[in-house]
Amino acid sequence: DMKHGKLDPYNPPVRTPDVEASAKDALPGKAQVIQVDKRVRVRVHSKGRRLADIDGYVVKPVFDAFTKAGIWTDDSGRYVKEVSFSQEVAEDEETIIDIVWNG
Repeated sequence: DMKHGKLDPYNPPVRTPDVEASAKDALPGKAQVIQVDKRVRVRVHSKGRRLADIDGYVVKPVFDAFTKAGIWTDDSGRYVKEVSFSQEVAEDEETIIDIVWNG
């Protein structure tokens, strides 16, 4: 989560090159693993050369990878309170996923 232009050291961003990648490829090998048994809000922000249909986002493989990696207990509604999507036009394509704990 970014506050006032500074990265939160307790919730570092996890980069994924493709949100449709298989679950085993969704997290970098050195991602910090912190399992927290609390509800979260997830914000998915996509940058690309053009805007896409907002209903075309596929986050299931990434969420499954977060569960498998132990970042959260489960991706069910019991733990994931809200998921939001936003996008912007940018030269370089990337997807940023922020997990806000105690959402």
